[in-house]
Amino acid sequence: MNKLNCFHSLALLTLLLQSCQPKPVLYQKNIPEASRKALSRQLVSGHQFHYQGTVSETLLMQEALLYDSTNAVPYRELAAPAVKRGLTKDFYRYYQGAVRHDPIEWQGWRGYLYLYFYHDYERALADFQALDALTPNFVDYPQSTSILFMSGICYLQLEDYDQAILFFDRHINEELKTVEEAYIGTETFLFKGIAQYKQKDWAAAKATFERGLRNADGKSADLWFWLSRTEAELGNPEAAKTAVANAQLQFDRGYYHDRTYVDEFYQTYREQLEDWAGHFE
Repeated sequence: MNKLNCFHSLALLTLLLQSCQPKPVLYQKNIPEASRKALSRQLVSGHQFHYQGTVSETLLMQEALLYDSTNAVPYRELAAPAVKRGLTKDFYRYYQGAVRHDPIEWQGWRGYLYLYFYHDYERALADFQALDALTPNFVDYPQSTSILFMSGICYLQLEDYDQAILFFDRHINEELKTVEEAYIGTETFLFKGIAQYKQKDWAAAKATFERGLRNADGKSADLWFWLSRTEAELGNPEAAKTAVANAQLQFDRGYYHDRTYVDEFYQTYREQLEDWAGHFE
């Protein structure tokens, strides 16, 4: 027998001997039915030790679902990396599971994703309205964002400007119950003003943009840019020139709104400001 055949024979014998050994207790998974849901929750609680979307986290979430297919959290955890990777089919499939088993927790989050990642305004509105029906007399904030505010954006993008203004006003009034107006995000006044601008209600748009600028101490390139456009429509070229100069200044200082992963609605870019400023040279 040559050395190679001898080596192969020894390797085969080792494998055969190992396969005859009883499985250690660690690998026995005859989990009692009464303990399966608790184990699923325990597995989910360990997801923070893994990077989202890694193989280890995916396997952990799949095992959690194996023990409790009604646990909504693993569905959501599996959906999150699918959103960021553009895997729409997986996003939809997994978020369906999350919403099915815990709509109060996850329906608004799905609406947020429909709005910002997919620009599917009808589906986003449907989720916001369904969540609102589940939580009457309460304003939900999925992803720390008011569904009144996000509904306003949906209507703005659907060119239903009256409804958009209505929801932005509802959002402002709701916020004023707990905070001063200066703490309301500038985007609210930006989007409401844009809705009025689209209606060619220049005076109302100007008042809204100026209101937002007062609240922000003038620190908003977006509001200055749209105020400049409104002043031009009102036939005030000097005011429009001054406003766009302020927009460029605030942009250079970093006072413009944007969003992680995706473009913000009506996001202002340097090239836009430069092009618009060129109209007044």
